[in-house]
Formats: sequence, structure tokens, C-alpha cells
Amino acid sequence: MGFVSIFRPSRSRAAPATGGDGHLTCRDVRDLASDYLEHAQGVSTMDETLLQKIQRHLQVCRPCVSFMNSFRRTVDMLAHLPQSSLPQSVRQRILDQARKQ
Repeated sequence: MGFVSIFRPSRSRAAPATGGDGHLTCRDVRDLASDYLEHAQGVSTMDETLLQKIQRHLQVCRPCVSFMNSFRRTVDMLAHLPQSSLPQSVRQRILDQARKQ
């Protein structure tokens, strides 16, 4: 099942910075988490070189493995929440407030 990536940085961002040795940093892995999970679910594709760098990082970084597992569980839980919509009056008030700002 696909999901909406609400934590994803803009796709127009520059390529991730790497540590001095060419490996991804923990921040890079966190920034790429949505892309990585979408690739794993077959929702999107990912550059093979970048995918391998993420996988290498996850082989040696327990905190990032924990983050990725937690992120995956969170996304799975959110995907199973029932969808609901706001009453039209509430929706209109929110839009009116946003336009004022």
C-alpha cells in the first residue's frame, strides 16, 4: 500500500552531502528515509548507487536502523488510519485564516 510522504524534503534539493570518506551521514539517511521506504515498497525507484550507500550505512549504524524501523512502523500505522474530512465550515474558516496571513 502506498502512502503520502509528509516528512520528505523537496525533491529539488541537492544531492545528499557525504561524510569525508564518501559514505552517507546519519542525517542523509534520515533525509532519504521516505524515498528508501517507497523504493522498498515498490512505490518509486531510487538510484542504485544511493540505495547501496544507504544499505551500507544501515549495516553499521544501529541508531539509523532503529530510526528506519520506527519510521517504517509509523508510516504503516498512519496508512491504516481511517480517512476523514473536515466539515465544510471548519475547512472554510481555516482557508480564510490562511489567506489573511
